[in-house]
Amino acid sequence: MSVGAGISDWYTYAISNDIPDFTRDFLGVDLFGDRSALLASAPISGLDGAHTPMLIQHGAKDQRVPLSNAVELYRGLQERGVPVELFVYPDFAHPVTRPREHHAVLHQNLAWFGHWLLGDELDLEGPARPG
Repeated sequence: MSVGAGISDWYTYAISNDIPDFTRDFLGVDLFGDRSALLASAPISGLDGAHTPMLIQHGAKDQRVPLSNAVELYRGLQERGVPVELFVYPDFAHPVTRPREHHAVLHQNLAWFGHWLLGDELDLEGPARPG
């Protein structure tokens, strides 16, 4: 599996992004009231059942989905022994837009899925390196 700029926890996402009303409007919940709906639908809540290898790619300057979401997911998967790699693109916000870095994102995904689905050698660095 691969995730780019993904949300790991709805509550921490809601209080740290640049569009604070989005989570409340999208989920239809009171962020500061009963947090059970936020917890029930948060990807981080399913870590105990996680076993699929995960590639995580995220812009360090992302205010739409702050980098803490990627780090939280990465550490949680690592803690549970799930194969995981995290690539942080230091000069990027939400989208990775420059050709060199976009090429790196595509290469990493191709290498990741080639390895885990086809048994190819895993070379995530390739010809274009992030940053």
